[in-house]
Amino acid sequence: MMTVELKGFDVNVVWVESHFGWGHSAFSCSPGPKDKIGGVIGGGSDVVLVFSVCGVKFDGCGVHHKYIRHWINQNLPDPFGYFYLTIKIHKGPLSTRPVCSDCTSLVHPLGKWLDQVLQPITASQPFYFKDSFTLKEEINKLILLANASIITFDAVAMYTNIDIDDSIARIMEFLSTIWDKYECKAVEEAMNIVMRNNRMQFGDLIVCQICGVAMGMSPAPTIANLFVAIYENEHIIPLVGKYLMFYRRFIDDGFAVWLHDCDPITNAKNWNDFKAICNAMGLSWTFKSPQKN
Repeated sequence: MMTVELKGFDVNVVWVESHFGWGHSAFSCSPGPKDKIGGVIGGGSDVVLVFSVCGVKFDGCGVHHKYIRHWINQNLPDPFGYFYLTIKIHKGPLSTRPVCSDCTSLVHPLGKWLDQVLQPITASQPFYFKDSFTLKEEINKLILLANASIITFDAVAMYTNIDIDDSIARIMEFLSTIWDKYECKAVEEAMNIVMRNNRMQFGDLIVCQICGVAMGMSPAPTIANLFVAIYENEHIIPLVGKYLMFYRRFIDDGFAVWLHDCDPITNAKNWNDFKAICNAMGLSWTFKSPQKN
């Protein structure tokens, strides 16, 4: 048997045995970096999510507590998400991307609420852009200096490497400066429930995610984006105008315009400092070095 996966106009055929082998290798009984995301648990009968939906109202949030309760009840017969892999056929050697489809899970309705609450905060951050069209409009306005060159950078397995405790603490510390304690408490409880109770099925296995946030969950991109943005506000903003002329990031992909120093030694130091600052945020990044024309 084999599975066929499509990416653009390419067709990728993978034997089912390989697909399941890769899937099993993504699970580990202890937390760690890269794509080790979960520990196998015995079954689903012990999974009980008990929480109360508070009456805190958020402007622009369309997910009501009645919606959350309704879909939790609807999802009770099949309470888990479903784990699967997409294959990165555009990269070599062949690798996979772990995804959890959680739309039928117990935590999905609350995750959708959390996503809608945090999205406006994430979208208001200085380095955020909505889509590639928005980025193109911004780039078109740039007038590049003679010592400028383009750099790109990419997070390594961003979702599965976000530390749950660190992300909740960082986001809640930030939100406490703009929200009251009741709004913060509601979001903190929701983050704890969603991020610590992701159970998913893969074949005959039921696993619990023990580190990171699952790609495929409603709030995952928003949480990841905000987690990095808060760090950028303190550590990257001061670099703009120093040796960064322009800086934008779309979740785990960064784009910037680098300003070369006339002294090669200083320029190399600036570049190494920039990489060290990025890699100190709790994630690892790969970089394409600036090349002066």
